[in-house]
Amino acid sequence: MHGTDDFVALCTERLKLSGARITKPRLAVMRCLAASTTALTPREILAAIGGDELDQVTVYRVLETFSELGLVHQAGPAGGFVACTHLACDVALHILSHCKACDRTEEIDVPAEIMSPLRWYLTHEAKFRPEGHIMQVNGVCARCVAQ
Repeated sequence: MHGTDDFVALCTERLKLSGARITKPRLAVMRCLAASTTALTPREILAAIGGDELDQVTVYRVLETFSELGLVHQAGPAGGFVACTHLACDVALHILSHCKACDRTEEIDVPAEIMSPLRWYLTHEAKFRPEGHIMQVNGVCARCVAQ
């Protein structure tokens, strides 16, 4: 995963390119998501940030903007949000792994030569046209298996 500073830089660049403003609430949500290893619900983000300048509606609006710009992904059983670790993630199908034991959610970089046949299969054999680019797999991560 990118570091907090890398994610904040990526977010601010995409916000600028889209014409959106860089605000304190947006910066706070960026930092909160970048620092987390688990998917966070809007309520958890609000609790982690605290302060009087942020409310639940603002968090939802920030997350909606970030989703539209491809900066976050909705994941996990509770539908929490994670920071996107791909600079061009809107281009390819990729996988989020969610550990049922520790709740950690990570993006897995799967080579195009593996994902392309899967996309082809979904489209041509299963007659299903993927409109999103994220797949989530639930299981147990290597750290939890080792314990």
